[in-house]
Amino acid sequence: MQFLLICIKKHDTLDLNIDTFPRTEFSPHIFDATRVGQTFTATKNNLARIDVSFRKLGQIPTYVQFTLYEMDTERKIILKKRFNTSQILQNKYSSISFKLQQRSLGKKYLFVFYSPDSTFKNSLQAWINNQNLYRDGEYYLNNQAETGDLVFRIYYKRPIITELGRVTRNYTGIFRSTLFLILTIVFFIAVQILVFSKLLDYIYKSIKNG
Repeated sequence: MQFLLICIKKHDTLDLNIDTFPRTEFSPHIFDATRVGQTFTATKNNLARIDVSFRKLGQIPTYVQFTLYEMDTERKIILKKRFNTSQILQNKYSSISFKLQQRSLGKKYLFVFYSPDSTFKNSLQAWINNQNLYRDGEYYLNNQAETGDLVFRIYYKRPIITELGRVTRNYTGIFRSTLFLILTIVFFIAVQILVFSKLLDYIYKSIKNG
């Protein structure tokens, strides 16, 4: 049962095709009319979360608007989400979760941050990598593509069992087998259950015998 819950329940799974780390510089301050964003192409269905690395200035909490667009023949707004800067982790990845996009595979998206109520001294800056490491997307400043990429990560809601093939892909022999990996996991879970049940039985008998 434990194994089934772990493997079948959908979890946030990282898109390993997107890697824009390390951080090299900051975006302009996100305040007033300044908009900072990034395009990317989804490699799987069920897009559900975007992580972005921020620098936070000032101590007064303010609100930031997050907008996700689908880049078809024209920009189509998928969702808007407003969050407080108190939720932002300083110089670390901060997560923006949203209703999963079931048919995201192969689609190009743009996400944008905008904070008209912030001030220069009390605002966010997004971390950027200026090397253009990510070829399937671009950093955007005020609706214009610029050099570099935001430091960001993409997640999809997927069962872990669908990701096991990716885990075993780079191994050889029996370690390349998804079935072998599943059987190994089942074996170790069974051993854990057995050991735990024996421990409970020992504790019960110790208490019973005083």
